[in-house]
Amino acid sequence: MELLISTVGAFGIAVITLALLSLIVMGLLMPLAVFGIKPLLRVAIEELRKTNRLLARQSMRDQGVDAGGIGEIATSRDDSAPQSLQDFIRDRDARS
Repeated sequence: MELLISTVGAFGIAVITLALLSLIVMGLLMPLAVFGIKPLLRVAIEELRKTNRLLARQSMRDQGVDAGGIGEIATSRDDSAPQSLQDFIRDRDARS
């Protein structure tokens, strides 16, 4: 231990200790940050659904098709929980 202190010095030991403590704190707090991100992800998903709905309506208008019912169909999921990947695949396969 004396060799380490004499080589690095007291300041080096303090820096290394501070770095290790900050890594430990970040490791403990990082999983909690995931829970803080979930509401933001839900808002982003809702905005993506709105954008997809608007793009679908515009695409239908460009093709000369009446786009009256598209908005009502697309909004049925906006207030529900995000759809899982398995549900999406099942719905996609059922439509085709």
